[in-house]
Amino acid sequence: MDELASLREISAELGSDEMQVQAGGGNTSVKTDAGLWIKASGTRLRDALDSNIFVLLPWTRLEGWKAGSDDALTAQDPGGNMVRASVETAMHLALPHRYVAHTHSVRTISWLIQDACVEELSRRLEGLKVFRMPYIHPGRTLAEEIERAIAGLEVDALLLENHGLVVGADDPGQLMDRLCEIERRLDGPLRPNAVDPNEVTWEDALPGWMPVEGSARQMAFDQDALRIAAGGTLYPDHCVYLGPTVAAAENHEAVAEALMQYEKQHSVAAKALLVGGLGAFVRADSSPACAEMLRCLGNVVQRTARGAQISYLQPNAVALLMNWDAEAYRLQVAAELAARSKV
Repeated sequence: MDELASLREISAELGSDEMQVQAGGGNTSVKTDAGLWIKASGTRLRDALDSNIFVLLPWTRLEGWKAGSDDALTAQDPGGNMVRASVETAMHLALPHRYVAHTHSVRTISWLIQDACVEELSRRLEGLKVFRMPYIHPGRTLAEEIERAIAGLEVDALLLENHGLVVGADDPGQLMDRLCEIERRLDGPLRPNAVDPNEVTWEDALPGWMPVEGSARQMAFDQDALRIAAGGTLYPDHCVYLGPTVAAAENHEAVAEALMQYEKQHSVAAKALLVGGLGAFVRADSSPACAEMLRCLGNVVQRTARGAQISYLQPNAVALLMNWDAEAYRLQVAAELAARSKV
């Protein structure tokens, strides 16, 4: 069980870093003689040292999954609970490495959503065994495309457009070294704010909404950041937790109109709201994960070039994610975990 203990350690470290993992996102695994240990869907990597977040999928069971049985990904966790393995199980199997970590790296996403980033990415990652993949719906389809794309190549990391980072290695220390090296190379300057949000105070309440500070609020003081944030879905968890995009109002007086237009356009009520010159908000009844995801959006946007052309997920890809039963299950598990933590 030393392999599982090592997996728990690196998972907790990654899960405690919002620049790598947000809410119930990200997943890790280790291949052992007994089978694949992988994060259970909906659980949080940061809980890896304190909770049974991993499930063992024996190799015989995985053979059944490869034959088309999705039920093979449902198994018993060490606590005796029946859970589903991560929706990204297939991707972990597509890579040959013993240890695999998939994160929603803010630095990686911020580069991959910018149309004119190819040359800069190549320069920054020169010498590393990195392969870039176009956006593909998560799960089995993505894994099949990865297998085809990297066949015969030596690849230690994948850059998934509008999605994140995948790193593999045969020992946990090497995996973390590779991941940290990529993060170091992709680090860049933050866009400055014309106005310091900390200098703006606001006493009036916005009924039904809760303010979110930090990088989320900074978007409200940058018109270009507002453009990017409200322009569409940047990555899967963006729409899973926050809806197709965020609502944006020019100022406090324009909030009601902005919310009405959002619902008219998307046929759902807004879950997140940016108010120019004021701040960022999520619905007051939202889970903590929504605020975390809005901060993630702020962290991503802060690292884009001013005026950059942005690649968003296509509407059909967003609809597929928002109507995917695997994502509904993940949100249900996350909600149950959040409810238990309040008891």
